[in-house]
Amino acid sequence: MWISTHSRDTAWYGYRVAENTEKKSPPLMLTVSEAAGELRISKSAMFALLKSGAIRSALIGPQIRRVARADLISYVEGKLAEPYGAAS
Repeated sequence: MWISTHSRDTAWYGYRVAENTEKKSPPLMLTVSEAAGELRISKSAMFALLKSGAIRSALIGPQIRRVARADLISYVEGKLAEPYGAAS
């Protein structure tokens, strides 16, 4: 039987295999690097926000720190509510 990989998600075996069309929900917890990427800031700037308490994080285990997506959203919403030109 002729088998060829047509793309990464589909294969041809004389017929087309159904593609996985389910949407994955975004993760609830992000690494510090991922959270910084979401805000388009540097990792060191993200750590400064965590240290100041502007954004909360959770320590999971001895060295694993995670940031809740909801806390990022709350931070951004709070920033959007500030008057234009207000000091941060």
